[in-house]
Amino acid sequence: MQERYWELLRLSLAIILGFLLLQLGGWLFSSGIIRLTSVRPEQFVKSIYNPAAIIVFFASFLGAVLWWIIAVFQLRPKFVAMHDTKTARFFWWGIFLVTVSIAGLCLYIYGNSTPQIIPWMLGSLTLIMAINHWLATALSTPFILAHTVPGAQWLQSLLKIN
Repeated sequence: MQERYWELLRLSLAIILGFLLLQLGGWLFSSGIIRLTSVRPEQFVKSIYNPAAIIVFFASFLGAVLWWIIAVFQLRPKFVAMHDTKTARFFWWGIFLVTVSIAGLCLYIYGNSTPQIIPWMLGSLTLIMAINHWLATALSTPFILAHTVPGAQWLQSLLKIN
């Protein structure tokens, strides 16, 4: 039971980091550090960046939480590495692809108005998704399932989590 609390704590910390990154992105655009010439920075952040970033944040947040629930309550209790690895990877990649699709859709809808912002939006949304989905799942996945999340075993051993 104590292991679940640590997993939830790591999941929460990664999601908080993703939220801070979302705020940092908005500040970088509105302060002019990332220079936008075809749109007013304040208007861009308010009507384009914030809606897209918030949608991607919540999609990746929900994906990470869904993965953790599936991993802890569905997969871990009966997990046999030789038989269940494909199923676990299928779930993780399925959730990840839904999150990527939502990010791509947000980039298409919100980035379509000004072509100049597409690279910046792509970078920002990808970073939010990477922190919120990949990092959160890599840190919170139970050790027995860590090999099913790309890079999770490496990250968990680097941070001496398990």
